[in-house]
Amino acid sequence: MLNQEVKLLPSISKVIVVIPAYDPDHKLCELIDRLLYKAPTLSIVVVNDGSNEKATSIFKKIEAFPQCTVLTHETNLGKGKALKTAFTSIRSYSKKPLGIITVDADGQHKPNDIFRCIYAFLEQPHTLVLGARHFSRKDIPLRSLYGNYLTKIFLRILYDIRLTDTQTGLRVIPYSSLAPLTKLPGNRYEYEMDMLMYFKKEEMQINEVPIATIYIDSNKSSHFNPLIDSIKIYSIFFKYGFSSLFSFLIDLSAFSLFLYFSRKTSLPSQIFIATIFARIISSLFNYFTNKIFVFSEKEAKNSMIKYFLLALVQMFISGFLVEFISTEINLSIPISIKILVDFILFIISFQIQRLWVFRKQISKGENHHEK
Repeated sequence: MLNQEVKLLPSISKVIVVIPAYDPDHKLCELIDRLLYKAPTLSIVVVNDGSNEKATSIFKKIEAFPQCTVLTHETNLGKGKALKTAFTSIRSYSKKPLGIITVDADGQHKPNDIFRCIYAFLEQPHTLVLGARHFSRKDIPLRSLYGNYLTKIFLRILYDIRLTDTQTGLRVIPYSSLAPLTKLPGNRYEYEMDMLMYFKKEEMQINEVPIATIYIDSNKSSHFNPLIDSIKIYSIFFKYGFSSLFSFLIDLSAFSLFLYFSRKTSLPSQIFIATIFARIISSLFNYFTNKIFVFSEKEAKNSMIKYFLLALVQMFISGFLVEFISTEINLSIPISIKILVDFILFIISFQIQRLWVFRKQISKGENHHEK
């Protein structure tokens, strides 16, 4: 591996370092010093994301390096916006890099790990490389452990993204992906989650490189708010959950009312017909709330046809399973069975709606194969 790194060392300048910084301290200057000591031809873009006046001297020192460019936000706009600012600036360069590597400003990424991630990318320049920490140590700050565990479960169940470290800020990204990344929603920590979902959607290979797990002063310098930022990170699923909850209540109410008023009739397959009746009403509500408020894809091509095709399949599966299970175990009131069946279908339906029904069509002008 060492021989391979020596061979790739001259190519390091093909990757630009991007560092979003909010109220950094001396550790940022030390990091840049060490990076440039090993790779003097490295280009570094630092984004001052509305830092306070105490950090002015830090950015002036950085600007003194000819290899460094400092971009400034007048107010704090968030890590996601800082990354977008850097990506937009780099896209204007006449000499296009092969890729960019995002690095945190708080000293949590060792220079050797940064270079190891760059080397891994240079060997496979059409992949996303993530510097992956491990969380088995007992001294990991609780909010970091909690945040990574939740996002790991969230990404695995809902998006089939299987990663060791879902919240790493050390990422090597192909230059060809910068254009669509600047158009992703989110300006704060949720943006990094959106990036992972974008790469999954594009079926890009993701490689993880093990790196040191470093938390300085129990990660007190982190600006991550466990409550607010977690809500933003999981916002699409929260909105989908609320939309589905209201739709489910409408569905359950219509289902129960139909059974109540038809109980004394000789109508055959009452459960199945009640399911169809309820699903027609609830799916109309669910379609428009998901289209406008959840996935925000008002122009998704043929979304209504796709949605009701999905709803039709889901409706028949739900009706068949509820009636079959209720008959097998001799339940006269199958509400509990319906709740269980529809919850499982709820998870599956989210995936299908995200990947197929409301999937945004990337125009030719936004295609990520940018040269």
